[in-house]
Amino acid sequence: MYHREIHSSTGRTPLEAWKDIDKVGPKLPPPRELLAPLVGFTPYRKLQRDGVRFNRLRWNSNGFQALRASSDCPKDVLIRIDPHDLRTAYVLDENTGVWIEGELQSESEVENLTLAQYEHLRVKSRELAPVDLDEQLDIARARQEIFDFVADR
Repeated sequence: MYHREIHSSTGRTPLEAWKDIDKVGPKLPPPRELLAPLVGFTPYRKLQRDGVRFNRLRWNSNGFQALRASSDCPKDVLIRIDPHDLRTAYVLDENTGVWIEGELQSESEVENLTLAQYEHLRVKSRELAPVDLDEQLDIARARQEIFDFVADR
């Protein structure tokens, strides 16, 4: 009976309101290219000739270079990094309020890692360095440790 009685604040029955939802449909999420700069880690870094660096990773693009070449480019720029997707970083152009996209310039193995996985690999590589100087082997061992940890869950 409740669904057929007119509600005092809406002036309609709950059943009518429920049926009208189908006319509108669900709210769609924003496009990824708009969402990615809004979430993630946001440190300040120097924009240099070779792009921006964070945790020994480097991102660069023609857009970064155009911003750096502009006369009013600040010394330190705000960057955004999605901790779940290291392939792209963004630099804020403070004059226009636009986020400029840059691509990861590091080894291809890093592209498929999250920031936490990458940091774990770096820690493990440093721990193993005095014992075994072969960096690729250290990375492979640390990577296997991550996969073993995930598999055990």
